[in-house]
Amino acid sequence: MNNFMEVTYLDLGREQILCESCRNVVSKCKVSMIEKEVEIDDSKLVYFEKLAVCCSCGAELYVPEIESENNEAFQNAVLQGKKASYTEGSILNTIDKILMKYKIGKKPLSLILGWGEATISRYYKDDSAISSIYKDTLESILDNPLVYEDYLEKNKSNITEVAYKKSRKALDKELNLSAIKKPKSKISSVYTYILMKTEDITPLALQKLLYYSQAFNKLFNDEFLFEDDCEAWVHGPVYRETYEEFRHYQFNAIDGQVYANLYNQIDISFKEREVLDSVIESFGCYSGKILEEMTHMERPWVETRGDLSENEPCNFVIDKHLMEQYFNEVKEKYKLLNPIDIADYSKALFNKIH
Repeated sequence: MNNFMEVTYLDLGREQILCESCRNVVSKCKVSMIEKEVEIDDSKLVYFEKLAVCCSCGAELYVPEIESENNEAFQNAVLQGKKASYTEGSILNTIDKILMKYKIGKKPLSLILGWGEATISRYYKDDSAISSIYKDTLESILDNPLVYEDYLEKNKSNITEVAYKKSRKALDKELNLSAIKKPKSKISSVYTYILMKTEDITPLALQKLLYYSQAFNKLFNDEFLFEDDCEAWVHGPVYRETYEEFRHYQFNAIDGQVYANLYNQIDISFKEREVLDSVIESFGCYSGKILEEMTHMERPWVETRGDLSENEPCNFVIDKHLMEQYFNEVKEKYKLLNPIDIADYSKALFNKIH
């Protein structure tokens, strides 16, 4: 509908806003009441939202106070329009919870997920058409804010800036709530994430993925993932506390199922996950022994051990500055422009071994 009513002006006071269209700093904006429709199954419910626009150019503005009011109005409209036939656990119930939890509309949600823009709306008319894969996706983003964040950040260009900011704000709130429960340290968040994303990984392989994650995060995000130091053991770089955590597995694969439901409890940012995902894809395909051989060819492990024989134990710490220096050289040599390019380096190492 989008009929304009009750035009007023809002003084933003100290909360000045930059208009992304005309680039003016706005201290006062024009506000209109808009009649909106929300589709609930086969019925439509009318409610009202506020629209803030720049007094100079008329472009739509993102005003937190107004967006908060609009979110509440939208939630109330959805709740009022729910049909009694919606049962807890149904896919339509799941969709409704997603729309309210992440403050997103049906069309933007479809576009964020990479589906046709009318997909979610079509499911409201015929939920029997939803495939099991789509159901799994919807359930996963409802349960795990981090999964939703992956979709939102990767596909934000598919939706409007206003829709993105509204949903991002709601997502940040959910992430803050989920961060209340998290592993005891940052390195435990990292190995938890790795174990959730891999299968049949041994403690030996896990240690090497931690090492490469630490190095490449410094390379691409300009900071190390965690404070822990690694030591130049006989079988390559090792983080001692993590070694103690999983030593009972010996040469057997770690039971990753124990960590499968901890997605909401890990302290890892979106940019860090981009690096971790690339490290897992690029190095996680190799066995622990292959990864050990790779680290044995790299200067940080070699220089830290110095003149020690190949099988002589030691607990010498690999200096983080040495790691940083070496992987900066790797970046230049292999022209690593972003995390996805890590694969070029891992392939080069593998080719040297075989």
